[in-house]
Amino acid sequence: MALESYPVSSDAIALLEYDAETEECYVTFHKGGRYKIPGLPETEFMAWMASRSKGSFFNTNVKGQY
Repeated sequence: MALESYPVSSDAIALLEYDAETEECYVTFHKGGRYKIPGLPETEFMAWMASRSKGSFFNTNVKGQY
């Protein structure tokens, strides 16, 4: 597993980590908690990274979808 770490500018999210080989993502929130998101396609992760609001993207496109 080769997780890449991506610190992000977000009120809610402190860090995103992603492994393109396994399509596993981990999200760490400022208020605590690190959650695994299995099966997140690389294209979706890249869209998340490019989004203006990481928290809104998570709530709309990721949470409950993977």
